Amino acid sequence: MKTNTSEKSITSRVSGRELILLAAFLVFLELYFLFFQILVPKYQDYQAQRTINTALSQTVADLKVEFGKMDQYLATLATAQEEEQVMKSMIPPYTAHEEVILFLDKLLTDAQLMVNVISFDTLTTVEQGVFLTPTPEQQAATSTEAATAVAPVVAPTGTGYLVADQEMSLSFSGSYGSIYSFLNLLETSNRKAFVKSLSLSADEKGMLTGNMNISMLSLVDAAKMEQYKLDLAAIAGKDSPFTPYQGYGVSKDSATPVAALLIPDFTMLLNTYLDNAPKVILSDYQSAAAQLTADANRSFAARLSLNRSGSGYSYTMSLDGKNLSSAAPLTVRNGRIVLEVISQTRSSNKDLAGATLDIINNTNVPMRVVVTKDDANIPRFKLGNISGDVKIGL
Repeated sequence: MKTNTSEKSITSRVSGRELILLAAFLVFLELYFLFFQILVPKYQDYQAQRTINTALSQTVADLKVEFGKMDQYLATLATAQEEEQVMKSMIPPYTAHEEVILFLDKLLTDAQLMVNVISFDTLTTVEQGVFLTPTPEQQAATSTEAATAVAPVVAPTGTGYLVADQEMSLSFSGSYGSIYSFLNLLETSNRKAFVKSLSLSADEKGMLTGNMNISMLSLVDAAKMEQYKLDLAAIAGKDSPFTPYQGYGVSKDSATPVAALLIPDFTMLLNTYLDNAPKVILSDYQSAAAQLTADANRSFAARLSLNRSGSGYSYTMSLDGKNLSSAAPLTVRNGRIVLEVISQTRSSNKDLAGATLDIINNTNVPMRVVVTKDDANIPRFKLGNISGDVKIGL
């Protein structure tokens, strides 16, 4: 009996150790799971977030530094924009005949060179890279230079930009000095233009005539082409050619009367000195062949005399030393005789064309002068000596 009790105690003690070891093992497993499955991932996330925050802090610091340079960047941008405008004046981003004509007209006017004909020839467009790539002859010439010379830059193709080369021919006449001045102005201008060929011939008086071939370049973005804009003074008129003038015609529901159409008995046309037509035209409106003309850049003296003739009247008109009389008596319409003067605005201070008209009315019918579109500052038409019932305006 004693021996059995001892064996039970030993067995009981062994079982307690195992329980302790088992408990310790379970605690170890829990700690292991807690450390590697929870704490380590959280720590790794913390480290990653810390790295991101450090990078963001550095980015914010860099942005603060860059923001402090904002004024400097704005000044650089303004300078770049000014340089861009200068480059556009040299090689504009469009191809417009209007711009070319205005450019050449200014140079020709300053050089006092007379041009008879300007003709636009071929318009060639190539890619920017192809245009800047040197030809084999240029490459061979470059290879013969010193080894330290800078090699030409070969621009890549496919950039979307096209170099447009507009060729034109000029037929001109002038003196040696005017031709020299024109070439000098052309070569020193901001606009990229090149003289490709020039031929001259002189007459017995030393006056030169010749032909010139000029090439003008422009850089065009194929994806976005700019349009040339020409600033012109506003032209009075209608927005649509189908819109009637005010007072010309009204609907049946409107109470506004239709304006009466002016049918003159005589007309005087005053043109600019640049017009190919005569500068002054005085005519009988009822007869297309009955007219007097004067063609010079100056003011002319004119005269219109009206006399009774039966139930109507006759006339005698004179202009620039030429006279014209009515072939038969004319009929009075609407109880008055009307002269309409149609004048153009003077093109410049060199435009001197105009007329001073004397009117002698020996009839018992009122004479009215209607002036249309004369120059507001320096009128071309002037009413001189009058006799009888003569007034301006209806």
